[in-house]
Amino acid sequence: CHVAQANSTSRKTERLEGVQLTRLPTYGHLLSAPLSPYWVSPDEVEVLHLHLPHPTAELATLISTVLASKKMRLMPYFHAFPSRQGRLGELWFNSITAAILDRSEAILVSNENILKAFPQLTPWETKIKTLPFSTPAWDEETVQGLLSQRNATREVLALGRLVKYKGYDVLLRAWAKLTAEHSKFQDLRLNLVGI
Repeated sequence: CHVAQANSTSRKTERLEGVQLTRLPTYGHLLSAPLSPYWVSPDEVEVLHLHLPHPTAELATLISTVLASKKMRLMPYFHAFPSRQGRLGELWFNSITAAILDRSEAILVSNENILKAFPQLTPWETKIKTLPFSTPAWDEETVQGLLSQRNATREVLALGRLVKYKGYDVLLRAWAKLTAEHSKFQDLRLNLVGI
Protein backbone atom coordinates (compact mmCIF):
# COMPACT_ATOMS: atom_id res chain seq x y z
CA CYS A 1 0.00 0.00 0.00
CA HIS A 2 1.42 3.42 -0.98
CA VAL A 3 0.27 6.70 0.59
CA ALA A 4 1.51 10.27 0.26
CA GLN A 5 2.73 11.84 3.49
CA ALA A 6 1.38 15.23 4.42
CA ASN A 7 4.58 16.95 5.56
CA SER A 8 7.63 14.84 4.82
CA THR A 9 10.15 14.55 1.99
CA SER A 10 11.48 11.16 3.13
CA ARG A 11 10.26 7.70 2.10
CA LYS A 12 9.35 5.28 4.89
CA THR A 13 8.26 1.64 4.78
CA GLU A 14 6.57 -0.19 7.66
CA ARG A 15 4.19 -3.07 8.33
CA LEU A 16 0.78 -2.19 9.70
CA GLU A 17 -1.54 -5.04 10.71
CA GLY A 18 0.19 -7.39 8.27
CA VAL A 19 0.15 -4.93 5.34
CA GLN A 20 3.33 -3.37 3.97
CA LEU A 21 2.79 0.39 3.96
CA THR A 22 5.06 2.75 2.03
CA ARG A 23 4.79 6.41 2.98
CA LEU A 24 5.92 8.42 -0.04
CA PRO A 25 7.65 11.80 0.10
CA THR A 26 5.52 14.83 -0.73
CA TYR A 27 6.92 18.02 -2.26
CA GLY A 28 4.01 20.42 -1.80
CA HIS A 29 0.50 20.42 -3.26
CA LEU A 30 -1.11 21.46 -6.53
CA LEU A 31 -4.89 22.07 -6.58
CA SER A 32 -5.04 20.26 -3.20
CA ALA A 33 -3.36 17.13 -4.64
CA PRO A 34 -0.06 16.01 -3.08
CA LEU A 35 2.97 16.25 -5.38
CA SER A 36 4.48 12.86 -4.68
CA PRO A 37 6.36 11.30 -7.61
CA TYR A 38 6.18 7.52 -7.68
CA TRP A 39 5.95 4.58 -10.02
CA VAL A 40 3.64 1.61 -9.64
CA SER A 41 5.09 -1.64 -10.91
CA PRO A 42 2.72 -4.46 -11.92
CA ASP A 43 5.30 -6.85 -10.45
CA GLU A 44 4.63 -5.36 -6.99
CA VAL A 45 0.82 -5.53 -6.99
CA GLU A 46 -1.99 -7.89 -7.99
CA VAL A 47 -4.73 -5.26 -7.96
CA LEU A 48 -4.19 -1.51 -8.10
CA HIS A 49 -6.80 0.45 -6.16
CA LEU A 50 -6.86 4.25 -6.19
CA HIS A 51 -9.41 6.87 -5.24
CA LEU A 52 -10.67 9.27 -7.92
CA PRO A 53 -10.17 12.11 -8.39
CA HIS A 54 -6.48 12.12 -7.46
CA PRO A 55 -4.39 13.72 -10.24
CA THR A 56 -0.89 12.60 -9.26
CA ALA A 57 -2.02 9.02 -8.54
CA GLU A 58 -3.93 8.97 -11.83
CA LEU A 59 -0.84 10.05 -13.78
CA ALA A 60 1.34 7.43 -12.06
CA THR A 61 -1.29 4.77 -12.76
CA LEU A 62 -1.73 5.68 -16.39
CA ILE A 63 2.02 5.79 -17.06
CA SER A 64 2.41 2.43 -15.31
CA THR A 65 -0.34 0.73 -17.30
CA VAL A 66 0.94 2.09 -20.62
CA LEU A 67 4.60 1.18 -20.04
CA ALA A 68 4.18 -2.07 -18.10
CA SER A 69 5.10 -5.32 -19.83
CA LYS A 70 2.13 -7.15 -18.27
CA LYS A 71 -1.46 -6.12 -17.65
CA MET A 72 -2.25 -4.52 -14.30
CA ARG A 73 -5.67 -5.10 -12.75
CA LEU A 74 -7.26 -1.75 -11.92
CA MET A 75 -10.17 -1.18 -9.52
CA PRO A 76 -10.53 2.53 -8.78
CA TYR A 77 -12.99 3.94 -6.26
CA PHE A 78 -14.87 6.84 -7.86
CA HIS A 79 -15.91 9.62 -5.48
CA ALA A 80 -16.62 12.68 -7.62
CA PHE A 81 -16.15 14.50 -10.90
CA PRO A 82 -13.45 17.19 -10.58
CA SER A 83 -15.96 20.02 -11.02
CA ARG A 84 -14.20 22.50 -8.73
CA GLN A 85 -11.46 22.89 -11.37
CA GLY A 86 -13.98 23.94 -14.05
CA ARG A 87 -12.89 23.41 -17.65
CA LEU A 88 -9.52 22.03 -16.54
CA GLY A 89 -11.28 19.37 -14.45
CA GLU A 90 -13.48 18.42 -17.39
CA LEU A 91 -10.47 18.18 -19.70
CA TRP A 92 -8.61 16.05 -17.13
CA PHE A 93 -11.55 13.67 -16.70
CA ASN A 94 -12.09 13.26 -20.45
CA SER A 95 -8.44 12.46 -21.11
CA ILE A 96 -6.62 11.03 -18.06
CA THR A 97 -9.44 9.68 -15.86
CA ALA A 98 -11.32 8.25 -18.84
CA ALA A 99 -8.21 6.33 -19.94
CA ILE A 100 -7.97 4.80 -16.44
CA LEU A 101 -11.67 3.88 -16.43
CA ASP A 102 -11.25 2.27 -19.87
CA ARG A 103 -8.48 0.06 -18.46
CA SER A 104 -10.34 -0.77 -15.23
CA GLU A 105 -11.71 -4.20 -14.45
CA ALA A 106 -14.30 -2.69 -12.08
CA ILE A 107 -15.19 0.81 -10.91
CA LEU A 108 -16.23 0.98 -7.26
CA VAL A 109 -18.76 3.48 -5.94
CA SER A 110 -20.17 3.99 -2.45
CA ASN A 111 -23.84 3.88 -3.43
CA GLU A 112 -26.19 3.41 -6.35
CA ASN A 113 -26.90 7.15 -6.65
CA ILE A 114 -23.36 7.97 -7.86
CA LEU A 115 -24.26 7.22 -11.48
CA LYS A 116 -27.28 9.56 -11.25
CA ALA A 117 -25.14 12.29 -9.70
CA PHE A 118 -22.32 11.87 -12.23
CA PRO A 119 -23.71 10.99 -15.68
CA GLN A 120 -20.12 11.27 -16.98
CA LEU A 121 -19.76 7.64 -15.78
CA THR A 122 -22.44 6.32 -18.15
CA PRO A 123 -19.93 4.93 -20.73
CA TRP A 124 -18.56 2.63 -17.98
CA GLU A 125 -21.92 1.72 -16.41
CA THR A 126 -21.41 -2.04 -16.87
CA LYS A 127 -18.18 -1.90 -14.83
CA ILE A 128 -19.69 -0.12 -11.83
CA LYS A 129 -19.93 -2.09 -8.57
CA THR A 130 -21.45 -0.74 -5.36
CA LEU A 131 -19.22 -1.17 -2.33
CA PRO A 132 -20.47 0.88 0.65
CA PHE A 133 -17.94 2.50 2.95
CA SER A 134 -16.79 0.37 5.91
CA THR A 135 -18.36 -2.83 4.65
CA PRO A 136 -16.89 -6.12 5.89
CA ALA A 137 -18.06 -7.97 2.77
CA TRP A 138 -17.66 -8.07 -0.98
CA ASP A 139 -20.30 -10.51 -2.29
CA GLU A 140 -23.39 -8.86 -3.77
CA GLU A 141 -25.95 -10.55 -1.50
CA THR A 142 -24.23 -9.48 1.72
CA VAL A 143 -23.66 -5.95 0.43
CA GLN A 144 -27.36 -5.61 -0.48
CA GLY A 145 -28.30 -6.78 3.03
CA LEU A 146 -26.00 -4.18 4.56
CA LEU A 147 -27.48 -1.49 2.31
CA SER A 148 -30.98 -2.40 3.50
CA GLN A 149 -29.83 -2.03 7.11
CA ARG A 150 -28.21 1.30 6.32
CA ASN A 151 -31.33 2.61 4.58
CA ALA A 152 -33.43 1.76 7.65
CA THR A 153 -31.28 3.72 10.11
CA ARG A 154 -32.00 7.25 11.32
CA GLU A 155 -28.29 8.10 11.64
CA VAL A 156 -26.39 10.02 8.96
CA LEU A 157 -22.58 10.07 8.96
CA ALA A 158 -20.37 12.53 7.07
CA LEU A 159 -16.76 11.39 7.27
CA GLY A 160 -13.83 13.24 5.74
CA ARG A 161 -11.29 16.01 6.09
CA LEU A 162 -12.87 19.17 7.43
CA VAL A 163 -11.75 21.41 4.58
CA LYS A 164 -13.85 23.90 2.60
CA TYR A 165 -14.00 22.04 -0.70
CA LYS A 166 -15.60 19.00 0.98
CA GLY A 167 -18.75 21.11 1.31
CA TYR A 168 -19.66 20.67 4.97
CA ASP A 169 -20.96 24.23 5.02
CA VAL A 170 -23.39 23.28 2.23
CA LEU A 171 -24.36 20.12 4.11
CA LEU A 172 -25.12 22.04 7.32
CA ARG A 173 -27.27 24.63 5.52
CA ALA A 174 -29.13 21.90 3.62
CA TRP A 175 -29.57 19.87 6.82
CA ALA A 176 -31.09 22.83 8.68
CA LYS A 177 -33.50 23.47 5.79
CA LEU A 178 -34.41 19.80 5.38
CA THR A 179 -35.23 19.22 9.05
CA ALA A 180 -37.10 22.54 9.37
CA GLU A 181 -39.32 22.01 6.32
CA HIS A 182 -39.98 18.25 6.43
CA SER A 183 -41.22 16.69 9.66
CA LYS A 184 -40.33 13.13 8.59
CA PHE A 185 -36.63 14.07 8.75
CA GLN A 186 -36.69 15.77 12.16
CA ASP A 187 -35.66 12.63 14.06
CA LEU A 188 -32.58 12.08 11.87
CA ARG A 189 -29.24 12.58 13.57
CA LEU A 190 -26.26 14.03 11.69
CA ASN A 191 -22.74 13.02 12.74
CA LEU A 192 -19.68 14.85 11.37
CA VAL A 193 -16.31 13.11 11.75
CA GLY A 194 -13.00 14.52 10.54
CA ILE A 195 -9.95 16.64 11.28
